[in-house]
Amino acid sequence: MKTHKKLAPLLLLVVMVASCTSKTVPTPQSTTATCPTATTLPTATKTLPPTPKLHTSTPKITSTPLPIHTPVPPTKTKKTVLSPTASASPTATSLSSLVTTPLILDFEAVTHNEDWIPYITDFDGVEMALVPAGCFEMGSTNEQVNDAIRQCEKSSGAGNCERSLYQDEQPVNTQCFDEPFWIDVYEVTNMQYGSSGEWAGDELPREQVNFTDAVTHCKSRGARLPTEAEWEYAARGPDGLIFPWGDAFERAFVNSCDSSCEFNVIGTRVDDGYANTAPVGSYASGVSWVGVMNMSGNVWEWTKSIYMDYPYNTADGRETDGNTDKSNRRVLRGGSWFHTGSDLLRSAARYAVSPDYSDYVLGFRCLIPFTNTSIPPATTMPPTHTPLPPLSGGGGGLIAFVSDRDGNFEIYVMNADGSDPRRLTDHPFSDTSPAWSPDGTQIAFVSSRARNRDIYIMNFDGSNLRQLTDQPADELNPVWSPDGTRIGFVLLGTNNAEIYQINVDGSGLQQLTQNNYDDWEFEWSPDGAQLAISSQKTGSANIFLLNADGSGELQEQN
Repeated sequence: MKTHKKLAPLLLLVVMVASCTSKTVPTPQSTTATCPTATTLPTATKTLPPTPKLHTSTPKITSTPLPIHTPVPPTKTKKTVLSPTASASPTATSLSSLVTTPLILDFEAVTHNEDWIPYITDFDGVEMALVPAGCFEMGSTNEQVNDAIRQCEKSSGAGNCERSLYQDEQPVNTQCFDEPFWIDVYEVTNMQYGSSGEWAGDELPREQVNFTDAVTHCKSRGARLPTEAEWEYAARGPDGLIFPWGDAFERAFVNSCDSSCEFNVIGTRVDDGYANTAPVGSYASGVSWVGVMNMSGNVWEWTKSIYMDYPYNTADGRETDGNTDKSNRRVLRGGSWFHTGSDLLRSAARYAVSPDYSDYVLGFRCLIPFTNTSIPPATTMPPTHTPLPPLSGGGGGLIAFVSDRDGNFEIYVMNADGSDPRRLTDHPFSDTSPAWSPDGTQIAFVSSRARNRDIYIMNFDGSNLRQLTDQPADELNPVWSPDGTRIGFVLLGTNNAEIYQINVDGSGLQQLTQNNYDDWEFEWSPDGAQLAISSQKTGSANIFLLNADGSGELQEQN
């Protein structure tokens, strides 16, 4: 299913039932099922498991220590037609004021994250993302738990990460949402909250907030805290991604404890520029499939869910409104800036604390049920999800360029006539040297976000950004092979610059030149069989030819 963007005359809201076998559910429109088939829900419960232990030292804790862990896949759903209202300031009432041009959203089968184009709008000054109806697999498989243990041992040491820390993520259970919902794009900030916690700064997430304070703030907006199922679905989507951006951990996509953090226990050389919390909206490459930011790291986030065993079931009392029993621990999600280990930054990770708990690693975001709102017009989207026109070779008429217009060197694209410039990257460190793939669907570039300058690749719209090289030296000047399967680059070694190539999946790194002089610039021949290289082999820069596989000798061209 794709999100249709065509516009039609005035339309009414139509909701078609998701195909999920189970029973109808109350508050969060969530269902538990084996595979989608009709609108319905619940099943089983277990007793409250013990609070998992943190396997890193805990920062300045003010009451109980903090819990963690989880990941998974997708399924089906339904069809809704939404019409935007004339005003962008909805109230938490009913679906009225359906005016002007409607937005058509097809929920018939959101079985893949890519089927959804983020829709973000402003609710009384707060940007919220629409999360479509659909299903996903909540929790972690045995394989995913094994991987979490491996991630944990990277920071805590072999044998120091018990399987019991992750057992609250099992068994995997299917959850279906029969209606969309709105969730904050950003964590609630100091400015929105009206005061600061440990750290001052309008755009920093408000931490040092207990459960009651978070509930009260959301309620003042006509909103509530998300359930842990809603939170996990907004982070992972039908694809069941391990992290909001994908299945591989990318430290540059998340605010975690790196070289700038005093609690860094693994000596990572990545420096994200923040010793603790970062302004909300930082790390645009870590955006989730629905356009929500910072769902991994920065601060843990409260959910409304009482901590209970899986399978998750909204009818077993864990989502009972008005339950103020302080012995019922509440679930936190997302991890924080304090964590070095990536196992705590997974979207399925769970942590349980007392409702009275507050700390400088703990914040929140709010949710508004879809049935409580009118549909305001879309406003903005995170840069990594801004839709761009279909491309043909060479970027389909788009020009990629570097600019520091926003205070830092970032990659932008614009139309060939200079119109509609759009920023694709957003990082505290410099992104430079963009190079289009031959088919115009990807851009290779150089970034210093991992301290050294490395080669990265992203899709033409800024999505699916991933690091390609990670050598102890600087890698520069990426050049695509004519068939788009390899990227050549210059590695700036201790004594001189040499030419290397690597496959676009990160495999097959190969050194092509091995000289005692600098080989700085190069280009592929149209058939990909040779490289033309600017080399100082003869004492000054001259053009030489070399076989593309590195064989043979440099042949000077007169």
